[in-house]
Amino acid sequence: MVSCLILAGAVLGFPGSQAGAQQGLGGQWQLDTTRSTDLDRALDLHAQNDGLRTYSALPGGQPAPSGLPGSGGAATVGLPTTSSADRARLAAEIRLLTYGSDLFEIVQTDTTVTFHPLNLAYDNVMLTTDGRKRDVEWSWELEGQLKAEWKGDRLKVERKTKDFQVTEHWSRDADNDLLVVEVEVKGRMFQKKLVLRRVYQQRP
Repeated sequence: MVSCLILAGAVLGFPGSQAGAQQGLGGQWQLDTTRSTDLDRALDLHAQNDGLRTYSALPGGQPAPSGLPGSGGAATVGLPTTSSADRARLAAEIRLLTYGSDLFEIVQTDTTVTFHPLNLAYDNVMLTTDGRKRDVEWSWELEGQLKAEWKGDRLKVERKTKDFQVTEHWSRDADNDLLVVEVEVKGRMFQKKLVLRRVYQQRP
């Protein structure tokens, strides 16, 4: 499934990195919903804080329905009081650019990290972390570039399209047997970056 191809994977090493700086991410992981951020809820809150624009407010976008604030052109429109369709469309695009499986196993080698979903809803994903940009197609109409590399003991994964830039930092909380993913989303639809946090518990 395409959405799995987005956020998934990373590699243990890249040329120029020092052994020991890379963190062991291997194991089986399950999403802890109580500690994680729900994307739809995060977008709603972001919109309420004037963090979003509607598609109609962007160059080339469809005109806003008459009578709504901002229908005169490129002005910002408050999403909570206007178009829920905008939020749904935005959420769908971001999901394509983030790893969505709630249950998976990471297998790590000296040069790769492979994500094996355990619920069969996603495909296996393997990425190399040599810091090189690679062209990627996430769907028939969404393409861009992906880059993965180690920054200290955190795995950094970047995905870029013409409209969005998604950055993930994967790190291991060994004291609590947790895998933490910090996600930042920037783009034309955002007046300020959207920040998400996903936390996974290690399965015995």
